Amino acid sequence: MTVHSFGSGNDGLFPSAGVIRDSLGNLYGTTTFGGSFGFGTVFKLTTRGKESILHSFARRQREGQDPFGGLLRDSTGNLFGTTASGGDLNACAGEPMQGCGTIFRLDSSGKETVLHVFEENVDGAQPLAALIQDSAGNLYGTTANGGPNGFGVVFKLAR
Repeated sequence: MTVHSFGSGNDGLFPSAGVIRDSLGNLYGTTTFGGSFGFGTVFKLTTRGKESILHSFARRQREGQDPFGGLLRDSTGNLFGTTASGGDLNACAGEPMQGCGTIFRLDSSGKETVLHVFEENVDGAQPLAALIQDSAGNLYGTTANGGPNGFGVVFKLAR
């Protein structure tokens, strides 16, 4: 049984990561492309399959774009994720004007906050996977590229 079929573009395109569920059974996920600006979305699906877009990524300085990874939800309903590009649009030598990616938080009202902008040679580039969280609230993840040796890093974002 299909719960939702992407395809209009505005609702997002290419959901490449899994979904997470809240205590009411609603599903949350990301699409790599599509949305209002074409750079991906964070979406919610109700138990009846009604989709709402919680955030559409845009090509703005510091904002991420192209979220490949899944989401993490904390006990207060904040959603955390990564974007594979965006952030500082000049930070990736191999991808000029693309950016190296970000870590973001989306609060329950839909406000996006960029928590970290990756810098290729410093702390990695292109985070493609979901984050995990420890009991202190620190976030951990990986990047596919960048870092001191150029082949990715495991990172920790202290909270």
